[in-house]
Amino acid sequence: MLPFALVGSGLWAVAGVVLTIAGAPTMWRWTCLTGVLLGLAAVPIMVVHDRRRARSRAGAPPQAGV
Repeated sequence: MLPFALVGSGLWAVAGVVLTIAGAPTMWRWTCLTGVLLGLAAVPIMVVHDRRRARSRAGAPPQAGV
């Protein structure tokens, strides 16, 4: 899932740059910035999720708080 968040954040960033160059309305640029920030905020969550999924598939007991 991590690559999806990174690619999505990158696409929002590219869209923001294109809209800035094109002189698009400010609200559109804020939307792109929000997309980038939400995507980057999801990265740590997905790292933890992927780590836990790998552990459970390997048969290791789940760890509390990690």
